[in-house]
Amino acid sequence: MVITLAEGTDNIIRDSAHYRGSDNQDASIYSSCDLTINGSGALSLYGYYNDALHSRDTVKILGGDIFLQSSGHGIQGNDGILISAGSLRIESKKSGLRTTKSGKDDRGTIDLCGGQISVIAGEYSIVSSGDLYVRNCSVRTDSVLGQLDVAGSRFLTAGCLEDE
Repeated sequence: MVITLAEGTDNIIRDSAHYRGSDNQDASIYSSCDLTINGSGALSLYGYYNDALHSRDTVKILGGDIFLQSSGHGIQGNDGILISAGSLRIESKKSGLRTTKSGKDDRGTIDLCGGQISVIAGEYSIVSSGDLYVRNCSVRTDSVLGQLDVAGSRFLTAGCLEDE
C-alpha cells in the first residue's frame, strides 16, 4: 500500500476508541502488506483505539510532515521500519517505533537514515527486534522506560540520537 501526501495538503485521520468485531486491525491506518508514505504534504494521525500506524510487514516513510498520537504504539512495522526523509513527531502511550519479527532478510530492523524525528513515549522510544541503524538524521526522544530496547546490533552515528 502506498499513501502519497500531495504538496500543500493537510490530512487528518482518526479512528474510534472502540472497534467492533475486528481482531487484527488495531490501528488508525492498518496494512497487511508493506506500507509506504511519501510526498511533501502533512498528515496527522490519531490512534484512539491502539496504534496510530501498523503494518504486518514493513513501514517506509519517505517524506512528508507527519504527526502521530496513539494510545498504543506510534508506528509498528512487524518486519521493519525505514524512515529516510521528512519530519516525524510521535506521542504514544506505549513505544514510539516498534518491530516484532526478526530473522532472515533483516526482519525486525529499524533504519532511521534521514529527516527530523521526535518521539515521546510511555514505554521505550525505539523497540527493535532486529538491528537499529541511526544516521544522517536528528532523533530526539523522551520516554518512561528508556530510549532504546534493541535485540540486535546498534549502528549509531554520533550526535544523531538525543535523549531529552
